[in-house]
Amino acid sequence: MLFRRRARNLPLVAQGLYYLVTGAWPLLHYRSFEAITGKKTDSWLVKTVGVLITVIATTITYSSLKRRDSAETYLLSYTAALGLIAVDVYFTARRVIPRVYLLDAVGEVILLALIEMRRRSLGRKLS
Repeated sequence: MLFRRRARNLPLVAQGLYYLVTGAWPLLHYRSFEAITGKKTDSWLVKTVGVLITVIATTITYSSLKRRDSAETYLLSYTAALGLIAVDVYFTARRVIPRVYLLDAVGEVILLALIEMRRRSLGRKLS
């Protein structure tokens, strides 16, 4: 019964958990993060972005698990994903960051599609 109640927000919970993992990764094990994503010049900036993504993750996950998937939760969900997609695609195209970041963009698009399909099936409005 508990899972059934929580499953209603599964796409938002998935996004929150994905952000928690990807946001905390450079904070918890910077060396492995760089091994996959490439060498960075400003570790403080990578860690700052990690903290911000972790904060977004916490907010989305908490709201979803408490069944408070308000318009504000969806707004945060969509804008965070769209912003990260834009950064991934733009800076990969300019060869500033490695192509591995396009995998993140694909994951973000999939999450957005699932979140939007679930929002519509629940009849949630964005206003």
